[in-house]
Amino acid sequence: MAPARRTVAALLALAAMQPPALAGAQDGAEECAAPGACLGEAEVEAAEHTEADALRVELLQSKSAAVRASARLSAGAGRAKCTNSKGVVFDCSGEGEVCCGDACMAPRGTCCTNVMGHSFPCGENSTCCGDTCMAPEGACCANSQGSHFPCGKGSVCCGDVCMSEGGSCCKNSLGAHFPCGEGSTCCGDSCMAAGGACCSNSLGHNFPCGKGSTCCGNGCVGPNSVCCTNRQGYRYPVVRGTMCVG
Repeated sequence: MAPARRTVAALLALAAMQPPALAGAQDGAEECAAPGACLGEAEVEAAEHTEADALRVELLQSKSAAVRASARLSAGAGRAKCTNSKGVVFDCSGEGEVCCGDACMAPRGTCCTNVMGHSFPCGENSTCCGDTCMAPEGACCANSQGSHFPCGKGSVCCGDVCMSEGGSCCKNSLGAHFPCGEGSTCCGDSCMAAGGACCSNSLGHNFPCGKGSTCCGNGCVGPNSVCCTNRQGYRYPVVRGTMCVG
């Protein structure tokens, strides 16, 4: 029962217990026989005001509860409810997030899968590359074991590593790839600078000589050197002005 109704009921009960105003007056006794009939106007008005105030309080409390409930519903509206790999249910807190494996993924992200079959999220505009994420305009490469790895913007794949654009990706005598810088070229198991000479030694292996140099047997001949040949046909470099022997 609301507080106002209890107040009115108490006043009615109190009025019913009061004796008639005029002892021995039968008409007065009959008028006060009904509960609450002898309440004064001030008492009735006070009871009515009390009941009205209590009703306003109840209305405000109900409205406040409804607003709180609506806010809770709005906060949870559109939020994803996910289940991880262990069967545990969890909610995504960010607006627009979706489920991706054991995590939540931001809007416009990419949900990837690693080699173990587990899903993982990558950010907006990113793509999947093996067990990791690749930034926009990157390159996804495969190494000699077949595993994928990302190279950033401006890089290209070269064997097991990334290489800057404009360089050369070379292969050594064992079949492994290696990068050479911009302007360089491949020469055997090494890189050769621009303007250099790629030579071959007596074992058939290539080697580079610097800019302005030439090949001379198993070595290089610079601008201030000469290439000598002995009686056995072996070629070797000496400083210009030095006599060749043998």
